[in-house]
Amino acid sequence: MQNKQHYYRVTEILKRYGDYADIPEFILNNAADRGDRVHAYCEKYVRGHDLTDINPDCYAYVKAFCDWYDEVVEEVLFCERRLYSKISNFSGKVDLVVKLHGDECYSIVDLKTTVDTHRTWHLQTAAYRLLCQENHFEVDRRLILQLKKTGCHSVIEYKQHIRDTELFLNALSLHNFFSSSNIIY
Repeated sequence: MQNKQHYYRVTEILKRYGDYADIPEFILNNAADRGDRVHAYCEKYVRGHDLTDINPDCYAYVKAFCDWYDEVVEEVLFCERRLYSKISNFSGKVDLVVKLHGDECYSIVDLKTTVDTHRTWHLQTAAYRLLCQENHFEVDRRLILQLKKTGCHSVIEYKQHIRDTELFLNALSLHNFFSSSNIIY
């Protein structure tokens, strides 16, 4: 019988470095639930499905996404795909890899519905870029599409690929060390 390989998830690896300590758990849970539903609506839109019966608490976020998507996306390479690194033993679910109008290269686009920016986003997108490269998807740009409850959006681009990749791999090494049951002191 083969042992199934365990892959740590990018979000699991970076969780300890998040900025969520002062936020009550019920608020985090509600925001995560809404974020999951917004992602599902956005995926349906990208795949060409009808968007009917959007939950009222998600509507403005989804509208912001659709407006952005219709204005700037030229081609979709893939949407909501889990990728695995057999080299580094981690996985991540990439929201979008698209070609934007005027670009020759593909971009990773990670959707966010939080009000504030978070210090792990540049590492998360660097991990996704690493996953894309290992799985033979060449991407050059790393973008956060921050959807807002006002129906607007903002785009954050991270350009320091080497630094951010090294920082993520350091976080992965620490995660592996502290998750190991074979630690000898």
